[in-house]
Amino acid sequence: MLLGLGYALYYQGHGGYLTSHSSRKTIETNINIAWSVGCCCLLLSSGILASVTSMTAVSHNGEERQFSDTEIKMLFGAFLGASVLGVVNFVAIPGKDVTNCIQATKKVGSFLESFKQTCSALVSTSMLQLFPLFSVLGISSSFWLSIFPTALNFSIHNSQFVYLAAIYPLGIGIGEVFMGLLIAQLSRRIKDFSLQPTMTIGTIFSVLALVLVQLSTPWDAPMRPTREEPMVVYHSYVTG
Repeated sequence: MLLGLGYALYYQGHGGYLTSHSSRKTIETNINIAWSVGCCCLLLSSGILASVTSMTAVSHNGEERQFSDTEIKMLFGAFLGASVLGVVNFVAIPGKDVTNCIQATKKVGSFLESFKQTCSALVSTSMLQLFPLFSVLGISSSFWLSIFPTALNFSIHNSQFVYLAAIYPLGIGIGEVFMGLLIAQLSRRIKDFSLQPTMTIGTIFSVLALVLVQLSTPWDAPMRPTREEPMVVYHSYVTG
């Protein structure tokens, strides 16, 4: 519940800051640059995981990767510190008036009126049309952030790859940052590139990634430790 509230507040503040500092001409580029910067957290988390693993990792002798109490405390402590710094940084970000800003600079109405407008927007036709997309994004995020990492950990064949938990966010982070910067540059040259073209590219890569997961992950790995063989290939530091 706390994570859900935290994510909601983060994305609300993130979106509000972007719209209050962007025009219709710059919003595409700004969103992608902000996404790339935000995804640097994956690189940071990879570094934290690798550092903690290098100090505490031991051989598991054919058993699933297990984190000791010391590792868990160190990881949560490091992530807590990074989160606090992120909140402080967000609070300290200065405001700026932008010409032709999407969001009006002057606040109109009370908090209650703004809340009513938000609620009415949630049931608007445009928002309901986007609901299937939001559902897919939510399911996809849950899979990549929770289910698949669990499958990596529960596969006994990965027991010798003690740094796999660190390599996984590193690979995702590099891909996210690269694509964010690439789309930001292309959005400056191609009108509305962040819409259908980006959705098409994202769909293709997502399908390819899911196919690779299916071919390389034992069927019961997301549920329990397993020695089952994958369909085609084994996980490694390269294939994830």
